[in-house]
Amino acid sequence: MTRGYYEILIGEETVKSDEEARLINEKLTDQGIAKLTTQEKKDSELYNANICAYADLVQCCASDKVLFQKMLTSRTKDLKQGAKLAWDYMIEMYAGIHTTDKMKLEKQFNELKMDPGTNPDIWVTDLERL
Repeated sequence: MTRGYYEILIGEETVKSDEEARLINEKLTDQGIAKLTTQEKKDSELYNANICAYADLVQCCASDKVLFQKMLTSRTKDLKQGAKLAWDYMIEMYAGIHTTDKMKLEKQFNELKMDPGTNPDIWVTDLERL
């Protein structure tokens, strides 16, 4: 892939944690690129590619409020910008769903209102079911 992060998205490559990437970056700053091992160079490149992938994924779904919010929460305790997790969310949201189905779902969501006297538990359950 031309952007360099396809392997991250499909899970063939694993990205180091933010802390491990920070340590590699400090070594790079202090000692220069010549002192990095081949694996450290690869890890640094993968980490940078992960950041680009995450940014691209978030930008491409900015018009979809639900997916956009999911993307912003696609982080783990070790990795603040998880492109693989964001990609998995995107697949989960769009796999097998046509635009018309998504529009119908959005319409149902927008029309769902809690009337006075309605049991809130039932209303929230209906909302979650969407």
